[in-house]
Amino acid sequence: MLEHLYRDELKIPPSKVVMAELMFDIERGISAEYPDHIEWVREYAKPLLESWGHEVEIVRSKRDYVGIFHQIVERVTVPENEWRIGKKKGFPAGKQCYVKVRMKIALLDRIAREYGGIPQILGICADEPERMGAIDGVKKRSLLAEYGIREAETYEILAPYGLLSPYYKRKTRGGCWFCPNQPIRDFAWLKKEHPDLWEELDALARTPNKVSECFKYNMSFWDVAAAVEQYLAMPEQLTLF
Repeated sequence: MLEHLYRDELKIPPSKVVMAELMFDIERGISAEYPDHIEWVREYAKPLLESWGHEVEIVRSKRDYVGIFHQIVERVTVPENEWRIGKKKGFPAGKQCYVKVRMKIALLDRIAREYGGIPQILGICADEPERMGAIDGVKKRSLLAEYGIREAETYEILAPYGLLSPYYKRKTRGGCWFCPNQPIRDFAWLKKEHPDLWEELDALARTPNKVSECFKYNMSFWDVAAAVEQYLAMPEQLTLF
């Protein structure tokens, strides 16, 4: 079996797998993960790994997107930004996402401390030199890079066991369903397949007293919504779903 082949070659014993699940709204149990992805993790990937002898734990973030969105700015580091004091943080800025810093990184660091300072294993392949800066070889490692496994080879390893997340059928990278860095076609898919989640973003966009109306770089949510409608109005694009 392939999983035993790679365990033997790489000397990887049955171990504990910890997944860090970010949350959109903890109180209402709304995950930041795409619904089809988190369902696949819980109902397929987790049981399969457990059947191979691994212990699997899903750990949720203690802070959520909604809570940080509504957080009131109390102080600023730059005097020119004093106008922000008293306003809600609102949507995170592209490439400066508070979800990554205050939720994802904080959660991963907490997990590492709880398990005795274990290193974080990152999914960076040997043929992704532009991402290698995130690896220090001690606190942050990549087994894929260390064993010279290229990105295309990961698909070959995982596919026979159904271990490719459903979102790889429509996109090349995972992430939060509300991430501003994803293209318009992904937001169009979200609105079409999960209108309830789209409404969550719509409601946040209508929230007054935000620091900024910017949602996706220089686009407001309403700009994105208009682009989504335009995308959905083109029948030939629907095949991408």
